[in-house]
Amino acid sequence: MPASRDNPTTPLGASETSKATHFTQGQSPALFEYSFRIALHDVDAAGLIFFGNLFRHLHDAYECWMETLGFPIDALIRQGEILLPLIHAEADYRAPMRHGARIRIQLGLDQLAATRFTLTYRCLNQDNTLAATALTRHCCIDPERHKPTPIPGNLAKALVSGVLVSGVNEGA
Repeated sequence: MPASRDNPTTPLGASETSKATHFTQGQSPALFEYSFRIALHDVDAAGLIFFGNLFRHLHDAYECWMETLGFPIDALIRQGEILLPLIHAEADYRAPMRHGARIRIQLGLDQLAATRFTLTYRCLNQDNTLAATALTRHCCIDPERHKPTPIPGNLAKALVSGVLVSGVNEGA
């Protein structure tokens, strides 16, 4: 069976590189949860979340997660040592997400390679219906050379653990 978010036993992107660490359900780091309410400005004329606005909320979840790990994105940008731009994003919309609904996003690390990482997202409605799945791939970039650079060890450790690594990025 091909890899998919419906079949977590085979990690997404498994054929991309043999140097990547892939996580399957049961061995991946604990999920991070983030929730939001779908506001009027999030919806289209049909009262459903506009597809692009889901990515804004996914990114908000990512930023919040990175801050809990001790690597707030705004501080990373200000420090200027690395950048973590998005290089790929995709989503599958599985159930309606309507104005006023509270959505819970579960974020987890799917893949970690030397210079990039892939996150997966599950969006659940109030009744725990799977409303959407998504993934984002980020690449660690040297801001001076504008080329991929290895993910710093303390960041890689934090990504895998899914929790704040003691002493990481103090003063950020």
